[in-house]
Amino acid sequence: MSLTVLLVNPPVYDFAAYDFFYKPLGLLYLAGFLRRAGYHVELVDAMDRRCGDMAGYKQGGRTRPDGTGKYYSEIIDKPKCLGHVERHYRRYGFPEEVLVKSLARKYDEHKPVAVLVGSMMTY
Repeated sequence: MSLTVLLVNPPVYDFAAYDFFYKPLGLLYLAGFLRRAGYHVELVDAMDRRCGDMAGYKQGGRTRPDGTGKYYSEIIDKPKCLGHVERHYRRYGFPEEVLVKSLARKYDEHKPVAVLVGSMMTY
């Protein structure tokens, strides 16, 4: 049995986010590299709007025929340094309880030797 690596694409915290074909390309390249090196790879993509773990959560609008659409979001408190911005600050992607459940399930199924976290949101 090969060793498992868990890759995580976390939720986004921002004033706006929309799925314009957003995929965690860096993590997917890394997954391919790790598989070729003999590892078993698991991925938790908290920005996957079509994940079965999100069943029961209203997605904030329809998915367009091309696959783009709005993310599920929750209004959260702004960081103090952004308090002057007159917009709602949101968490986009999996709600916290869904993310915790997804991570726990993957961990219980395939005890990983490493957990690697990527991020598309780098300013």
